Amino acid sequence: MMNKPGNVPTDQEVRAIIDSIPIESSNDIVFQNAFRYLLLGATRLIEITGGYAPIGNDAHRVEINGSPAVLIVQKTARRKGKVRPIALPLDPQIEPWAEPLASFFEEHPIENPFILPSAPKSTRRYLQYKSDEVFKGLQWPVEQYSKTVYEPTDANRIIKERLLRGKTEYLVEYPDEERHWVQNPNVIKGTVIRKAENRPFSLQSLRHLRIRELKLFYQFSDEEIKQFTGLTRVGRDEPTSRTLDRYSYLEPLEGPSQLQNLVSVASGYFDKLLKQKT
Repeated sequence: MMNKPGNVPTDQEVRAIIDSIPIESSNDIVFQNAFRYLLLGATRLIEITGGYAPIGNDAHRVEINGSPAVLIVQKTARRKGKVRPIALPLDPQIEPWAEPLASFFEEHPIENPFILPSAPKSTRRYLQYKSDEVFKGLQWPVEQYSKTVYEPTDANRIIKERLLRGKTEYLVEYPDEERHWVQNPNVIKGTVIRKAENRPFSLQSLRHLRIRELKLFYQFSDEEIKQFTGLTRVGRDEPTSRTLDRYSYLEPLEGPSQLQNLVSVASGYFDKLLKQKT
């Protein structure tokens, strides 16, 4: 691997690392394909291990704008399960991982393909352990961001209280004389600034790496990134603009009409994914 400042990997280096995972058991097959899907789909870990995870039959071989593709119907965690299309070109010269992923899905038609055979209830934790092992020594840059924190305090003054939708709320006067209705009167809200830094490369970094690639290499618009990734807002290190905040996702439907709608959505961005890397 190239030795770069901070040891931040390129897309091609991360792909090579994932491809080099030794396949010694059925678990290793899951690890490799899960990492591939987390990267290519810019998916969150909860979207492949929890109630939002696809099953094998959610992967469809279709034609989009005249090109063969695999389209995976992915429920979006941040949108309460509303679906989005993750479409990938099946041409191995353009996307070498698409066909292996399609075949992997097809081997598990009625179940989540990313569940570990030996530890189904601990899949999420073992994926994180394996990630720490596979990507050891790599880093990912995180930009400066602000974070809301709540600190215990006895300096607030309770003015009055009320019962709202079965919960007690308090009108609190803070030391700066501002007043707000809150459920916990014994904390004070503040903001801390986290400085830009490199952090250990994680499964979340795969998502960020893909979003950067979609934006900078494939030239996706903000709306196209949102359609593909399910992004709901500007993340701390996701290179997108706040125009992503407004987007109507597709309701989780069943049958041909859902697939037809998703193919239509994917057709808007798909041709950009046909750009071949040199």
